[in-house]
Formats: sequence, C-alpha cells, structure tokens
Amino acid sequence: MTCEELKALAPAWALGALDEEERLACEAHLATPRLHEGCESAVAQAEQAAQVLAWALPPQSPPESVWDKIEEQLAEQARATMRRESVLPGWSRFAGALALAASVAVIFLLLGGHLGRQEGAKTVAAMKESQSRAAGDLSLAQTSRAHIEGQFEACQRDLKAASDSLDLRQRALGLLAEPATEVVALAPQAKFSSGGSVILNRNTHRAIVFAKSLAKVTNRDYEVWVIRKGDKIPAGILKVEPGGSSLALISESLLQTDADAFAITLEPAGGGPVPKGPAVLVGQLKKG
Repeated sequence: MTCEELKALAPAWALGALDEEERLACEAHLATPRLHEGCESAVAQAEQAAQVLAWALPPQSPPESVWDKIEEQLAEQARATMRRESVLPGWSRFAGALALAASVAVIFLLLGGHLGRQEGAKTVAAMKESQSRAAGDLSLAQTSRAHIEGQFEACQRDLKAASDSLDLRQRALGLLAEPATEVVALAPQAKFSSGGSVILNRNTHRAIVFAKSLAKVTNRDYEVWVIRKGDKIPAGILKVEPGGSSLALISESLLQTDADAFAITLEPAGGGPVPKGPAVLVGQLKKG
C-alpha cells in the first residue's frame, strides 16, 4: 500500500467503514519504519472529523414510521373535529327557526292570539335561551377546530425541520468520506465556551459548518462568515438546535475562490451584510 492509497482510505478508516483486509493493510503500512508522506496527519485529521460528526449526530434517529404515525394521528384529530362541526349548520338552521318562532310569538301577542301574555313571554324566553346555547356551541367548536389545525401545522413544520436536519447530517458524512476533504477547527473567542469545525472540500467548493454548545440568545442570531483577503462575506444564519448544536451548509458560490478563514459572530436578529457583534468562533485555513 502506498501513502496516497492510505490517505484516500483515512476517512473511511476513521468511520470504521473499511473491511478487515483494508484495515489490516492500513495498519501494516503505518507500522512500516519509513518516511511517510503525510499519512499520520491524514489519519489524525480524519479521526478529528469523525469526532465532530459524532457530536452532531443524535444517538439514534427514529424510523420514518414514527413520523408517519404522528402525522396520521394529527390528521385524524383534525378530521374528527371537522366531522363534529359538520353538525353545526343544522344548529344554525335550528337557531334561525327559533328566532322566527320567537317573532311569530310576539306577533301573536300583539294581535291578541290564543296564547296568554305571560305564557307567551315564557315561550319567547326559552327560545332565546336555546338560540344563545346554539351560538355558544358554534363558537366553541370553531375555536377547537382552529386550535387543532394550529397544532397540526406546527407539527408539520417540526417534522420538516427534523427531516432537513437529518439530510444535512447525511450530506456531512458523505462530504467527510470524499478525498481531499479537510476539517478546519473553529476556536472559541473571549468569553465564549462553544466549539466547532468546518468540513471543507476545496476541490468541489463545498463546506458544512458545525458548532456546539452555543448559548441560547434572545433577539440575536449567530451568523457565519467567509473571510477572504480581509473581506468578511456573510454566509448565512445558524439555526441552533436544542442542546446548542448547529449544522449549516455554506453556499458553493462563496467558495469558488479559496477562503482565508471562517468565523461565527453574534449579531442582531436577522444578521446583516457586515459583522457588528462579537466573534464567537474563528478558524484559519492552511495555505495550499
């Protein structure tokens, strides 16, 4: 095995993806007393990247059937509410009929009908009470339906966010396994205790930034920057997950020319075209 072959296999070795024969060949190559061409550093970098992804990946992802069941149950709740409400138009018609009957009762009273004034007043009062109850039932059902529909929409948004996050983690794993991928460590700056890395492939102009232990902030956002020849180019807002971790894809258009560094700053909500807040994490790229 040559040094180039070992460096190409280093990411898969760090992830435990080699078969027994390949693993033994790599170990034998490293044990050979010779001048290696960056083999040790390639293995160390791959192991560091594997550790980064271990921080980012949850211990166990729920199967797709779990999400399907949640959506199915919420949809059934919404349908059940709509079925209950489908009875309401009948109540509305009944309430209208009650109102008409009350009007007729008043006319009979004015014309000296067979109903006595006192009995007629009782009848009208009872009809008005029934009409009021029907209107209350209608309002309650409409409120309940709006509440369930709101829950359903919120759950759909959460499921979409979880799906997007899982997809990005899978893309990070794929990028890590590619030849020439490197890991740029992000060092915490003064007064901040977070950490992170950028998984970068200069050949394909792709990068994914990972940060951990980000403090929860109100009315402020963490913003990513690509630094090139002193220029600080905004590269997006980080969406911080519960627990303080975050994964974000950096646009390929920002990496067509080699960057000098990456940074994460704490900015006013929504970020901006130039950094105004303090630097949280900074990582310098090696030249070449």
